[in-house]
Amino acid sequence: MEEEPIRGVIQKFHERVDRGSLTDDTKFIYRVQGGLPRIEEEYRLSGSGSAMLLREDLLHSIQRQECSTILDSAESCELFQLIRSGLTGLISQPQPRFLVPDSVLGSLTVEVDGERETFYFVWQDVTGEEHYRPIEEAVERFREIVQRLQKRE
Repeated sequence: MEEEPIRGVIQKFHERVDRGSLTDDTKFIYRVQGGLPRIEEEYRLSGSGSAMLLREDLLHSIQRQECSTILDSAESCELFQLIRSGLTGLISQPQPRFLVPDSVLGSLTVEVDGERETFYFVWQDVTGEEHYRPIEEAVERFREIVQRLQKRE
C-alpha cells in the first residue's frame, strides 16, 4: 500500500517548520482526555513561542496544573520539529472508529493561516493497555516545561 503524499494544512505546517518561519499563524494543539479516573492533558503552542499547558491525572495523583509562558525561539523551534516528525507517523495510522467508554483519547490539531486539521488516536484503552503515542518526546518536553515553571513559583 502506497502512502499518500502530504497535502493541504499538513504540507503547509511541514514547510513552515522546515523553513523555521514560525509565527502566530502556525499553531499546534495536543489533547488527551478520558478514562476513569479522568486524565486531561492539553498543550498549545504557537509559532511565536506562546505556550499554554494543562495537566491533570488523578490516577497518578497529579492535581490540575495550568500555566502559560513564552518559550524562547530555540525551544519553540525544537518542539515544532518534534511535533512535525511525530505528526508524520500519525497521518499513516488508522483513525479510531469505535471508542470504548472510559478509553483515553488523544488528538493533534495543526493550524496554519486559520486552516485546521485534526487527527485522533486511542492513547489508552479501558483495560489500561497503552496504544500509539505519536509525539511522546514532545509531550515529555512539555511536561518538563510545566515542572520548570512550577519551580519558579
